[in-house]
Amino acid sequence: MTTYCTPADLAAAATGGWDELAQRAAQDGRVDGAALRSLYEGGALSGQSAEVRRKAQEALDLLVALCDKTSRFADTFIAVRYRTPLATETVAASDLTSVVATIAVLRLHGVAATEDVRAASKWAFDYLNAVQSGRASLGRQQVQGNDPVTLATFSGRAVTDIDLNGY
Repeated sequence: MTTYCTPADLAAAATGGWDELAQRAAQDGRVDGAALRSLYEGGALSGQSAEVRRKAQEALDLLVALCDKTSRFADTFIAVRYRTPLATETVAASDLTSVVATIAVLRLHGVAATEDVRAASKWAFDYLNAVQSGRASLGRQQVQGNDPVTLATFSGRAVTDIDLNGY
């Protein structure tokens, strides 16, 4: 399975960046955005208590799992038209990373999501629906062979001798 976004992508999609992620994922005021980002980037959080380091790690683990889960959700739309897992080049050439990150941020907010958060994520759902229906494309590389958009059928008589007089 391919994960289409990272916690850094979530921070880019969240209005409040890493601070918003820390608030929602850690739910502990001692874990701020700087600590969460530092941990994500490989920092050790030295100088923090063991409890704060544990809470920050749990928050980061939650964000990674959220990226995975939301990527699987996106695959339910994508697999209708594309072979999954998608090639890295296909993902990089599409809006899929920001789409998945935007939906993941909405999921992070859960039932507490404001109308602004919901409205900001509407385009992401619209994009997935457009890919699924063939109105949008991730690229031509991994299209399924039975994709209704690319499937061509021919009917008629076989031509063995060319008769230009009949045309």
